[in-house]
Amino acid sequence: MIMKPFTNEILPQGYKMTELGALPEEWEVVRLGDYCNIFSGYAFKSDDFCNDGVLVVKIGNLQNGSIVLNDKESFFPREKINDDISKFILNEGDILMALTGATTGKIALVPKSVNGALLNQRVGKFSIYNSSLYSSFAKYYFMTDEFQDTIKKNILQSAQGNISPKQIETFKLPLPPLPEQQKIAAVLSAVQEAKEKTRAVIDATKALKKSMMKHLFTYGPVPPEETENVPLKETEIGKVPEDWEVVKLGEVVREKITDGTHKTPQYIENGIPFITITNLVNGKIDFSKCRFISEEEHNFLINRCKPEKDDVLLSKVGTLGLTAKICEKDNFSIFVQLALIKPKKEIINSDFLTYMLNSISIQNQIEIKSSQSTMKYIGVEKISQLQIPLPPLPVQQKIASILSAIDAKIEAEENKKKSLEKLFKTLLHNLMTAKIRVNHLEIKV
Repeated sequence: MIMKPFTNEILPQGYKMTELGALPEEWEVVRLGDYCNIFSGYAFKSDDFCNDGVLVVKIGNLQNGSIVLNDKESFFPREKINDDISKFILNEGDILMALTGATTGKIALVPKSVNGALLNQRVGKFSIYNSSLYSSFAKYYFMTDEFQDTIKKNILQSAQGNISPKQIETFKLPLPPLPEQQKIAAVLSAVQEAKEKTRAVIDATKALKKSMMKHLFTYGPVPPEETENVPLKETEIGKVPEDWEVVKLGEVVREKITDGTHKTPQYIENGIPFITITNLVNGKIDFSKCRFISEEEHNFLINRCKPEKDDVLLSKVGTLGLTAKICEKDNFSIFVQLALIKPKKEIINSDFLTYMLNSISIQNQIEIKSSQSTMKYIGVEKISQLQIPLPPLPVQQKIASILSAIDAKIEAEENKKKSLEKLFKTLLHNLMTAKIRVNHLEIKV
């Protein structure tokens, strides 16, 4: 059942006005501390840590609603765990929250892979002791904008914003009857599970693409079982099929490689798109986030550097080696961060060139040829000297077609994930504010 927005004057039957807004009559508004305690992690010292032992979860590990590990983890000697420290052992399903810094309020759930780790200071753990509060319901409520807004309002105004467990325990939360809590959590968990499965498909497809690129740029578009039949030759960029050439990038362009304007233009509210490195996303130009310049300034800039359909952009400052093929006839100008490559279409396919510039061989060359002052950069002359593989044009087209099909799968799954994220956010708000009720639905929990 979907409800319209409530007012003090008009409440739907069965609803009451509370300090948290209009809620069903059978829901309560309770103090969090009456159902749950929050405590901070142990204050480990840097010299407590070792290279091997029990993982210590720090505030930086709280990412994307879970615990994300990197190669800079800290460990505590197993033999030094005493009764005091054992209180900070984490279990799968524990709810954690960042208590200080820019990420204050960020929620994470302890996954199975981190079961048994230790909790560091600056991270809070929710310990639910009242069985009337369902842990999964609580976890999702802590993710709501309403709860996060309360966190922000209560952050202490210090050099590094923080909030204490005692403050959090004073917060109020809506408490439906336990069966409805379980149903709400089940609905949200189903969407979360679908999102995680979609993320896994994306990760697997990206891994497939990486593997396929290595295969295609070494053996060409042949099945794996036929690679032994492909005669290879050793070149400056490694092994390639014998009928492929290796040439300099500057030899397959119809105009000298150039870059965008070196001067920051005057931005206006609406006008001609101005593309920078931040607009190169997943091999395409993201026009939704660009800034604009006047038509007069654009006309001046394109006298020097005019992007056209089927040209290829390559980032040359900061994050090097990002690429995007220009697919449309849109007028736009580019910044100095981007190099403009105009391929000779009778020699090299634009899609193939875009993928090839992202290959390990070319990315390694870009890294080697780059210089660094305040940030990494590679000049257009060095870009033109990049050694690239050049198969026959039909082979290029087939390679590009295979990789384009994989990219289409990735894009479809990315769009699915975005839709699921939007659905989750909408459901989270509407279920927690009782705009949507699931109490009468038959949901297996």
